[in-house]
Amino acid sequence: MAIKMNLMSEKEALRVKALLQKYALPINYVIEDVKAFYEAFFLDKKSSDSAITFILPLGIGDVVITDKVDTGTIMCVLNKFGKNK
Repeated sequence: MAIKMNLMSEKEALRVKALLQKYALPINYVIEDVKAFYEAFFLDKKSSDSAITFILPLGIGDVVITDKVDTGTIMCVLNKFGKNK
């Protein structure tokens, strides 16, 4: 999502991915039901009735906390992880 929102570069994301792989941490995730997954965000304590709070990287070692992510952006990113992508 940080890449989609131009908060983090693709180059930095690839660097993070390489680090995760180096330590045998998971880098792939498949969402069975994207809509249900999205709705589950609202069960989290960091969510309100209409906004989801995300902690997004700005680069290595820096983040931003925001609830200003529109539903279209969220769904676009989630769909990339959907089972039927």
